[in-house]
Amino acid sequence: MKKRICAAIVLTSMLLGVQASAWDNPGIHMSAWAVNEVQSAYDNGAVSADFNLGTDYTRPITRGELARLTVDLIAHEQQLTIDDLVAQFGIALQAVPLTPAQPEGEEQTESGSEIETGGSTDSTVPSDGVDPSKPDDDTPTDDTTSVDADDSTPNLGTEPSQTDGNTPVSNTASSDADDNTHTDSAEKPDAAANGKPSGTDAAPDETDGAGVNGNPGTSAPDSAAPDDDTDTPSDMEQPTDNEGNAEPETGTPIDGTDDETAPPTDESEPELPAWGDPLDGGLPFVQSGSFSDTQSVYVELAARLGIVNGADSLFRPNDPVTRAEAAAMMQRCMGVLGFTEANQQPMQFTDNYAIPRWAVESVKYISGRTDTSGQAIMGGANGKFSPQDPYTIEQAILSLLRMQSSLAVTDIAEGWRDAPGYNSVTLLLTFGGDCTLGRGHNFAYSGSLDEMYDRKGPSYFFSGIPEFFNDDLTMVNFEGTLTNSTSYANKTFAFKGRPAYAQILDEGSIDVVTVANNHSMDYLQRGFDDTIRYLSPYVAVSGYERMPIVTVKGVRIGFASNVGWSYDAAQRTFITNAIKNLRARGAELIVFNYHWGVERAYQSNSTQRAIAHYCIDQGADLVIGHHPHVVQEVETYKGKQIAYSLGNLVFGGNNNPSDKNCLIFRQNYTFDLDTRKVTSASYKAIPYKVSSVSWRNDYHPVKA
Repeated sequence: MKKRICAAIVLTSMLLGVQASAWDNPGIHMSAWAVNEVQSAYDNGAVSADFNLGTDYTRPITRGELARLTVDLIAHEQQLTIDDLVAQFGIALQAVPLTPAQPEGEEQTESGSEIETGGSTDSTVPSDGVDPSKPDDDTPTDDTTSVDADDSTPNLGTEPSQTDGNTPVSNTASSDADDNTHTDSAEKPDAAANGKPSGTDAAPDETDGAGVNGNPGTSAPDSAAPDDDTDTPSDMEQPTDNEGNAEPETGTPIDGTDDETAPPTDESEPELPAWGDPLDGGLPFVQSGSFSDTQSVYVELAARLGIVNGADSLFRPNDPVTRAEAAAMMQRCMGVLGFTEANQQPMQFTDNYAIPRWAVESVKYISGRTDTSGQAIMGGANGKFSPQDPYTIEQAILSLLRMQSSLAVTDIAEGWRDAPGYNSVTLLLTFGGDCTLGRGHNFAYSGSLDEMYDRKGPSYFFSGIPEFFNDDLTMVNFEGTLTNSTSYANKTFAFKGRPAYAQILDEGSIDVVTVANNHSMDYLQRGFDDTIRYLSPYVAVSGYERMPIVTVKGVRIGFASNVGWSYDAAQRTFITNAIKNLRARGAELIVFNYHWGVERAYQSNSTQRAIAHYCIDQGADLVIGHHPHVVQEVETYKGKQIAYSLGNLVFGGNNNPSDKNCLIFRQNYTFDLDTRKVTSASYKAIPYKVSSVSWRNDYHPVKA
């Protein structure tokens, strides 16, 4: 006997309908700033009260949950039921069991029957002659539905100008956004929250020519710099609402209680059937959907509407939504509703470089599309958009409320897609000269850097150089050792400092050092190894085979360093292999540091110039020189800069140098985020003194 499915169809239709039940909110936890707007979102129908989002609205919203919220908003604004949308797109649903079981004697269908909306069905029609699985006669249908995999705003077949928001949903989704198919999920950003380098990539010991001219080579141990592309923000930002207001650390219950448990359920209410995706509130599974990891009706509708897509047939419905993903989904949702244009110019964020390229237009749109009171659908906090941060339920609900209000805004901001600041990033790199943190093996304590450290502490030494603290990356020549070893090389000047002096670099906002110089082996191999070990927790270390890549504002900068006593085949091999190594590992800019020249010579020599020019010829972007202990000239060669010698800086190797002049060198790049090329470059060579007093070295550089 065939099992009748009439009751199941009626139940399904009841669940599919858009209901206007009031929002009952006991025990909901949310931030105090969100309470009123969340309540308004439910009161106005921007969010369906039938969707159970749990009791903690401060948690990240999932991809599946946001997909459902956008579909619910479209259905509400278009005065459609979910059943209408299912029928319009011809989505077949799986057969569901009767709940409860049919009494004996009832006619039954075969167990393999299916529910299909928007097309033919083999199921028995109820005795009243009405098949509730089919759409009403006036429900628009279109058998020519195409699913567009592009992350883009669907074009409903209307003119680009704004509509009143009541345009019926079309089955044909097309896009004028990014032509590249992609997933909503973006790479982790490379730049830290404070704009300074976020991580380093320590090079493997593979470059031919390491340890040229008898300098330390592969015998030195690998001292791992921080992992490549590891974020190291200086401070964690508090969650914020869409306007940048800081959220409290814990949510405020909307009912004013501290009860974190879910409200008790009414035992008289029927339980949901044990079929279908929990996201859908009891609807049957999609029979054949767009993704292999979900059969949710709402996710499938979001895919057909062009609001979501995935990668490799996966949607990952339970993954948290990033702010970049949320921006893309909300732009597409507004496009479905007929509003494809921003009404104000987009906001400017200091971390625009971190926005994935596929999400740039979406961020421009949602920060330039406002509600009737002028509030953007999404904004930022503390000047940042933070595209990889999670988006919370309460933030999503506020955005949906503003999207709903925005349907009454018909203004268009001309040229908003071309808003500046999103397609390029400015990099400011600062370089200083010779830094010897310590003293010679035969130097007296009195008047030494050691004495000054004991009196002033680690923050004293670089505190007079503001350029180190307002740039994107700072690099100096570390000339000496940090070790407790007592065995030193047989030479006139053997420099060492206490291991704790590595903190001086940290306090001075220094990010990278070169150790390719004639004092890195002053305390032999142990001293060299100790120095690398003590420096590495604080800075990226460049020198010989160590070629770190540091990510600055999303741009990967590679550093190579060597000594340059001669220009020969070995030197050329080092340069060409270093550039090949760094480019292969993804470096987009390459900086060379060279220890070369003649001490106290005020002009570069032919060897220095030959090495520097060869670096540029082979593809380096900048060359910085050290060793003469005095300032030498700056040359522009083929449009790129060479600073032959910056002189001393915090130099414990001389307690009263006769020439106290030095340079702070600042290189500025504008980097195109689409072509990944430098579009402009400039520099400043700022005169400094190594000491704030003229009669001795107080190891406190100041402007000249």
